[in-house]
Amino acid sequence: MLYFDNAATTYPKTEQVYKEMDRLTRECAVNSGRGSYKKAENASAVINETRKKVSEFMGAENAEDVIFTSSATEAANRVLRGYGFEENMTVYVSPYEHNAVMRTLEALRKEKKFKIKVLETDEKGYLNLDDIEYQFMCDEPDFVCINLASNVTGYVLPAERVADMAKEYGAIVLADAAQAAGNIEINLKETNIDILIFAGHKSMYGLFGVGGFITNSRIFDRDKNITPVIFGGNGEDSLNLELSERGISRYEVGSPNIAAIGTLKTAIDTIEKDLSETQERENRLLKYLIEKLEDIDGIHIFQKPETEEEFQNHIAVLSIGFEKYVSDDAGTILDRHYDIAWCGLGHGADPDVLTDVEVWLPAGTFLYDVLYYTTADGEEVRREVYLDKNGSMITLDGEILADSIRLAAH
Repeated sequence: MLYFDNAATTYPKTEQVYKEMDRLTRECAVNSGRGSYKKAENASAVINETRKKVSEFMGAENAEDVIFTSSATEAANRVLRGYGFEENMTVYVSPYEHNAVMRTLEALRKEKKFKIKVLETDEKGYLNLDDIEYQFMCDEPDFVCINLASNVTGYVLPAERVADMAKEYGAIVLADAAQAAGNIEINLKETNIDILIFAGHKSMYGLFGVGGFITNSRIFDRDKNITPVIFGGNGEDSLNLELSERGISRYEVGSPNIAAIGTLKTAIDTIEKDLSETQERENRLLKYLIEKLEDIDGIHIFQKPETEEEFQNHIAVLSIGFEKYVSDDAGTILDRHYDIAWCGLGHGADPDVLTDVEVWLPAGTFLYDVLYYTTADGEEVRREVYLDKNGSMITLDGEILADSIRLAAH
């Protein structure tokens, strides 16, 4: 199978992740923080080590700023439902927000009676900073939600600049890094972003079952501004029916997913070594794919990057439409006849982005013991590489993907 649905979740994971999942499940899958026996202490250590790794990878001020949840969707709900929205507040969103954010906001809007406004874009769909500045002047922002990178078109939004503008009005800024983390470098403490949401199973190459939110403690007091919305046991002060007023245990209740959390550290260890090289290779693959698709009649590329600057502001996600097929039908044809897996956006997308078919090319990451790529023809290749040897790059070669799409389009 040629797998191109990595914008939904990366697959397969690296061998290190699978091996660590097996080890943790066998050796550490007990409840952390609930006992003083060795395995429970080991489980707690796994969580703490991953928390530190995530904080370093995302450029957080402190490891304690990281809160683990089961997914980015849960993290969005915890943050937005826990924040004190009030009637007549103005909340700005980009047109690239995921439904994890938009559906939560819409439910809260009906309840709290605040306003939701969409950030202005230019004719190509890129955020227009001059128009946004005027928007903020006319109706001052109280809260801003902005996606770092679109899971639909691959557009990398100027989130830091929007955050700087929003902070002039004292607004709180929530950034969704579910698609961006692992694709672009993030240094939270150097920005005016207050809260960052992440997903472990996408381009961080972790497993399902772990996500979270990170607060920028330099400018935002998490414990004061985000009220817990889920209550339960956390192994701390169990006779007290009230959660603690501050700290991680205020938010992390219930039994943690040790395997998912622990393997996220392993996943980050493997991808962080050559992130810039990965970005460069993804950029080359994206250009290659666009070149091949442009030779095919009946296909339209949405928000196609054309200049070098636009390519630098895109991750390797591409949305295309077929003249003769709706996205679900095209996806079925490619799957049934050509064994190509990708996402038809009828199955889930940003509600304000009108596109059809989504393709994501994982560039592959050069790892210290595994060389893991997707070639230009979509073939996933895995080779063992030892520390004392150099892995040779696989030549980009392929008409298979383009020919398969050509057949499906006609």
